[in-house]
Amino acid sequence: MLSLNADYIVSRISFEEIGGTIFEDEAKFCLGFDELFGKSLRFTSATPDDILKWTSYSKDTVNFLRLSEKITDFCMNRKVRLLIDEVDQASDNQVFLHFLGMLREKYLARKAKEDFTFFSVILAGVYDVKKGKTDF
Repeated sequence: MLSLNADYIVSRISFEEIGGTIFEDEAKFCLGFDELFGKSLRFTSATPDDILKWTSYSKDTVNFLRLSEKITDFCMNRKVRLLIDEVDQASDNQVFLHFLGMLREKYLARKAKEDFTFFSVILAGVYDVKKGKTDF
């Protein structure tokens, strides 16, 4: 893991601690994700300048377009891996599905050299996210 941390900023967030209100609408989700991601950066290999870059304009991240632009700005010169734990908390939620759609669109745009985004996104949980059943 040490060599991975030397090459990447590895951010881990969890939906277990946030409750259900974050999934009520787009603005709450975007602000909540913004806060969770910013908080997680303190425990990564991110520099103080990296953390300041993410947290410098958090209050205006009220929709997916602004969140997408913030991710683009942050990932422009960084390799960032995002691990989202307890995604089964959100798997039935339309706002979360829109978020995943945004990440997929950013991934496709990055492949076309038209955007910057997370180097990888890992979704983890107890249940199969798509089918809502246990994997064990």
